[in-house]
Formats: sequence, structure tokens, C-alpha cells
Amino acid sequence: MVNRSDILWDSKEAAIVTGGINTKEWMATGVCVRAEDICKGDLFIASEGEDLKKVMRKGAVAAVVSHVPDDLKCEMPLLKVASPYDALRDIARAARFRSHSTVLAVQGLEMRQMVNQAFGVLGPSYDGGRILSVGMANMPEDYDFGIFSLAPAVRPDIAIITDSKGGISDRLFENMPKTGAVILNRDCSDFYNVMARAKAAGIESIYSFGIHTGADARVMEHLSAANGTRLYLDILGDKISMVMDGDVHKAMAAAGVLLAAKICGRNIRQAARVWQVGEILKPGGPDQKSLDQSLSLFESQAASSEQAVFRIQNLIDLGYGRQTAVLDNLAFPDQPGVKVQKNDLAIPRRIANLDFVYACKGVSTVANAQTAIRTMHAKAKLETIVTDVLAPGDFVVFEQPMKKQKATLAEALRLKLRRKQGRQVTGNAL
Repeated sequence: MVNRSDILWDSKEAAIVTGGINTKEWMATGVCVRAEDICKGDLFIASEGEDLKKVMRKGAVAAVVSHVPDDLKCEMPLLKVASPYDALRDIARAARFRSHSTVLAVQGLEMRQMVNQAFGVLGPSYDGGRILSVGMANMPEDYDFGIFSLAPAVRPDIAIITDSKGGISDRLFENMPKTGAVILNRDCSDFYNVMARAKAAGIESIYSFGIHTGADARVMEHLSAANGTRLYLDILGDKISMVMDGDVHKAMAAAGVLLAAKICGRNIRQAARVWQVGEILKPGGPDQKSLDQSLSLFESQAASSEQAVFRIQNLIDLGYGRQTAVLDNLAFPDQPGVKVQKNDLAIPRRIANLDFVYACKGVSTVANAQTAIRTMHAKAKLETIVTDVLAPGDFVVFEQPMKKQKATLAEALRLKLRRKQGRQVTGNAL
């Protein structure tokens, strides 16, 4: 027997919403448009010529039809309407207005997935899926959040726009409640145009995210490495640091998602934890499982075609919570597998919580830093580390070393202690 709390639609509600006529009473726990997707308890939106007996055998409790077949008059409950798909839109519209959810309309699949991940830990959250009308028709009344693709029919409380040049319809803003909020990509060239259109539609709460200094949710610093991207975010004055998978584009998306969570009055640190890659590795510290996972992630990355490798010779504390790492060139004649280049390397001077300087102009250029270091220290194992925990003896690897002003930190590596016959064998391991 179906629990009343699981009922999404019943025959009386559906008839009122669609103006249709029922042949029998029914109660449905879902709405479906494809016979292949039917779950037991679904209300099925039938196309012309649909095999309704098959639909009934698959577990549908009723079907919305434009005419009643003679052979089904006494078998399956039917809701007769002028147009089944117009009826679906009517049901979807009614579901939107009866819902108590904060409804978010999000542009782009990746961004919508990130919103689902973050809001899923903030409270009961409903994913509207790919088919808009079906997604809305299946939306429960009592969830905290409903998350859909960007469309005017959603009538969102919050609209997240990642690409302002992506053909944004003015109907989107006109259909929103005036108390709603629009979140725009501040780094998009069409930002001001879309902002003006939202204001013209009466939307007063307009926010932005991105790297731009004027963004309300700003990526202050970002550093991509094989074991994650270190981020420093400012979300309406709330500072957050974290390590997550992905590149700067995902970092920007994270800022936009956390901005939406903050607008909703939710804990943005709780939301950010859903993307956290492990824990920051402290000196002396993680267990073997964490190190193996980090190494596995590192090895899964494609090797850079051109890398420069340095070892940290010293750390100088300059105060204000920052340190300078003095980098020692690895180019020595007795080190196999390292090719010497006499060029300057444009090392970024400020990354995460460290400044970088180098002691000489010779640049050690290798095809794969991990292979080169393992060749030099054959008996030592490597682990990947985050930049916040660099120490003397660690290696830093820069990509694109011969392109000045474009060198970026690719990896941070540390030789790991090993014991063999009771003695430590590490090369220059910590």
C-alpha cells in the first residue's frame, strides 16, 4: 500500500490543474514521459499510439491521454485532456507554485552538478534533471532546494548565469520574483549588458563571481597542482581556503555556488567541504593510505612536455604570515636524466602562502619531473604535497619554463622515508 506522504499527485489535483476528466481515482508517486523509464506508481504522460497495456504492466498507476481507447475503458485509470503535453506543462507549473523550495536555475551542466553537490549537504535538495517539465512535475513540496537548468519557465528564486553571452532571455528575469537574486560571471565580456537587463526587469539583488576585483564572490588566489587546486576565496567578505580538484574555471564556479549558498543564509564552509580533496598534509604526518592516494592521483595526471625542477634550499620567514622559498637549481653534471639550459625562468613570485626566488640562472629542464627525481634518488619514494606545507628538501616543478611570465607551478614533491635492513635510505629526504 502506498504511503500517503509519498503521494506526489492524485486524480483530483491533476484534474483541477489540467482541466481533464478522470475515468477512475488514482494516486501517483511520480510523473514519467518515457515508457522505458516508468517506475511503479508513476503517472504516465502518453503519446499518440502508446501501448497503454504495456505501460500498465510496467507499474504506471494512471495515464494522461487525449482520447480513451475502447479496450482500456475499464482497466487502467486515465486522465483525459485535450493535449497530454500541455497537461504536463500545467502540472509542472502547479508543482512550481506549490513548492516551498528555494528554486535555483543554473546555466551549464558542470555548474549545475556543482550546485547539486554543494546544496545536497545543506538540506533536502531536489535535482530537476535534464527534462525541464518532467523535472518540475516531479518536484516535492517540502524540499529546501530545487535545482534546474536555466529557463524562464522555472521562475527561479536564484538564477546563476555562467556565460552572459549565451543568449539569455529577458523572460528569465521577467518571470522571476522581484525579491529574487541574479548571480553573474563578472569576468564575462557581456556582464554589464545582462546586469542592465536584469535591473530593467525589476531585479534588485544582482551579484557576481569570478577573478575580477569587483566580484562579490572573488577567487583571490588559485594554484593548480596534480593533487588539487589551492583556492583562496572571498565570498561577500567571508574568507575561505580549500584544496579541490579542477582548474581555475572550476574554482570560479565554486565561488559562484558558495555565493548562492550565502545568499540563502547557509553555511558556506559546510558546502565547500564537499569539494575538499583530502586534508592538507601536515609535516610529519598523514597515514600511509593518504600518501598512497595522493601518489595515485599524481600518477594519473598527464606529464608535462616541458618542466623545470628546483629543490627548496631554504625558507625565510618575512612575517605577515608569508615565507620566501629559496630554490636551488638541480643542474649538476653528476645527475643523470637532467638537461641543463642556460635561460632565465619566470617563476611566479607569489603562490598560495609562499614567495619564490631562485639562486641561479641555469634551469633544469626535464620531460617528466617525477621520472627525473626517481632516477636521481632510485631508492626513495615520492609523495605529492600541497604548497602550504613546503619545506627545505622538497621539490617544486614548473611547467612551460621557456615561456617567460607564463611559468606555473605544476607539482610539489617530497622524497618519502623508507627503511631497508634497519637503515634509512632516502637521498635528500626529510
